[in-house]
Amino acid sequence: MNFRQGANRRKLSRLSVELKVTMRVHSALPWSARVIAGSAVDYNRYGLGLVCSSNVRAKSRVTLDISAGHMVLRSVRAQVVSSARQGKEYRIGLRFYRKLSDFADPGPGHPLHFLLGLEETLEQPV
Repeated sequence: MNFRQGANRRKLSRLSVELKVTMRVHSALPWSARVIAGSAVDYNRYGLGLVCSSNVRAKSRVTLDISAGHMVLRSVRAQVVSSARQGKEYRIGLRFYRKLSDFADPGPGHPLHFLLGLEETLEQPV
């Protein structure tokens, strides 16, 4: 399945955005995590599309720092769903959950509250 087919299966449409993102790709050794800078091109509370210069394998676990100017979310856990080359860069599809039941009972301080808050502040009325 390529990333375009996966895009049609999204739970919620994504907003076109330009956010600065720093991604840490985790490995078995804690001190050997790769840090990759990129730019988010679309976003919703379930995931985002990231454009960066490095390829990351599907199913890799990553931690993101998302900067929207007015709001910064740090250490957001995500998983790589897809990675496809676009010219000299890679478009990486990320999701913020492992299974949808993660969002079934969000308690206080659950990442969903912050991800939803960012999504609401990014929406611009037309």
